[in-house]
Amino acid sequence: MSGAGSDRCRLILHCDDLGLGHCVNEAAFEAFEAGCLTSGSVMATCLRFAEVARYGRSHPGFDLGIHLTLTSEWTRYRWKPVAPLERVASLVDADGCLWPDADAVVRHARPEEVRLELTSQIEAAIEAGIVPTHLDSHMLALLRHPRLFAIYAGLGARFSLPILVPIRSQTEPWALRRDRRAMPVDRYFAATKTWRPERWLDHYVECAARFVPGVNQIAVHLARHDDEMIAIQAGHETEAWTAAWRQRDFDAIRSETFSAAIGRANATLTTWREVARQE
Repeated sequence: MSGAGSDRCRLILHCDDLGLGHCVNEAAFEAFEAGCLTSGSVMATCLRFAEVARYGRSHPGFDLGIHLTLTSEWTRYRWKPVAPLERVASLVDADGCLWPDADAVVRHARPEEVRLELTSQIEAAIEAGIVPTHLDSHMLALLRHPRLFAIYAGLGARFSLPILVPIRSQTEPWALRRDRRAMPVDRYFAATKTWRPERWLDHYVECAARFVPGVNQIAVHLARHDDEMIAIQAGHETEAWTAAWRQRDFDAIRSETFSAAIGRANATLTTWREVARQE
C-alpha cells in the first residue's frame, strides 16, 4: 500500500460541495487564500458552478476536482442532471431532479446512464476552463455498489485523474484494491453525525492524532451560517451538513488549535496535484 515518499505524513485539507451556493464558495475561497485549505471539488449540477469555474481560471494554484453528483438531497433546493433528461431518465425522480439519496440511485440507475451523466459533468467542468486534479463522489454514492464503483474507476482512467476512495473501517472490500496513482489517499477523515457540536474542534484535533504515514485527507463542508445556507437547508430533516455544521467546519479549520494539531502530527500540507506528481 505504500508508494514513493509514503513514509512522510502528508495532508490534503479538502472542501466538498463547491458550487452549491455562494455562501459555500465564498467560505472555501477565503479558507484557501488564508492557507487553511488546499483542495476543493465542484458540483457541475449546481447553481453556483460558474462562480467556481471563474475562480479556478483566475487562481490556477487552487487544487480543484470534480465532485461527481448523482443525488440531490435537499428538500426544497434541487438540481437536475447535466446531460439531457431524456438520455438519463433512470437518474431522476418525478420532478426531473436527481434522486434524493444514494439508495435510490443504486435501485434505479442504469450504468450506461450513470456513465453518460458523470462524463457530462467532467466535460462541462473542462469546457468551463477548470483543469481538474481529481474526481470524488458526492455523498459517496459511487462507493455504494460495485457497478457504480467500476464506472467511477473507469472515468478516472479515461480522464487520467486520480479518484478518492475513503480508506476507513466501513469501506467496502471491493473498493480497496490499491493503485497508488489511481487511488492515492491512505486515510480519510470527515465529520460525522455522531460528533457533538460543542466538541467540534476537539474532534478535528483527534483526527490529526490519527494521521498515518502517506496521504491523509480531511474533507470539510464549509459555508457561512447566513440566510442563503439557511434557505438551502429549509425542510432538511437533520442537522447534518446544514448552515451550523458548515460554520463549525469553517471555524475549526481556521483555528490556531487545529493548526497546532497538524504541526504535532508532523503533517505537510499537500494537494491532489502534488500527490499525483509524486506517486
